[in-house]
Amino acid sequence: MQALTMPGAAGGNFKLVIGCWLKNLLLEIKKFKNYLCTIMESAFLLPMATLLVRVILGILFFMQGYDKIFRIGITITAETASTPVTDKIFGRNFLKALIRISSWIELVAGALLIVGFQRDTALILLSADMLVTGIIFTLIKPMWDMQFYFPRLVMLVFLMIIPPGWDIFNLDSLLH
Repeated sequence: MQALTMPGAAGGNFKLVIGCWLKNLLLEIKKFKNYLCTIMESAFLLPMATLLVRVILGILFFMQGYDKIFRIGITITAETASTPVTDKIFGRNFLKALIRISSWIELVAGALLIVGFQRDTALILLSADMLVTGIIFTLIKPMWDMQFYFPRLVMLVFLMIIPPGWDIFNLDSLLH
């Protein structure tokens, strides 16, 4: 940077104050960028994000299963899902059994996700549950509203594709 002579200065060349300020600012921004990169790569935030997603997904599925089993009831849930198309394809008794199995999978696998026990088993069971649920909803109404389904699907896929080392805050880690 070219030195500037400031008028009225007592015989000296001074670097422009703004030039020094900008240089220091750029150094601070670089330090902050390095700090952010360190945080993002830290061994704490990624596991915490994974914990957050796993627990939220577990709560969503657990409460969904709980509602269908203990509050609404399997019979009423099956009547809601019963249409001429589903009755013809599955039959009422098979559909009711499918909903019963699905509800218990959601309840148990949701609880497993919350505490972090047998995570992979829970994710596989919930994937099968989501697949069956998607098929049944499509048979009921081909253009169905995915506002409750899609967030669960995204969190489920996220948990399935992340490296296992990110999910360290769980019961499985404590037991091994």
